[in-house]
Amino acid sequence: MSIWSNSGISWSGGNGYKVYLDTNGITFKSDSYIVYEDLIPTKVIFNNRATVCYFPDGDKVVVKAAPDEQFIKEIGVAMCIIRKLFKGNRTAFLKLVENAYQQEQKEKENTE
Repeated sequence: MSIWSNSGISWSGGNGYKVYLDTNGITFKSDSYIVYEDLIPTKVIFNNRATVCYFPDGDKVVVKAAPDEQFIKEIGVAMCIIRKLFKGNRTAFLKLVENAYQQEQKEKENTE
């Protein structure tokens, strides 16, 4: 389906991809992409050692601190957002962390 408006033309395919053509050029989008606004919780609840985040698309994400971990609200919200970003795939997140580049520390020069 093609739609024309004053701002440009857009096409939508059955595969979930959309193409936008306007004065800024061509933009490709997919229904599987997550945009910034989708990652901002609309509601956050702290319940004992659990953090519950509700997102604009209706998703609910719950993370819990392990019994031996200190419960920190900020980390709970951050982990909910990470879980949302990685669509619940903890393995993919851990693989990203494990394969990260470790920058070498520079030795401080002794300026005496």
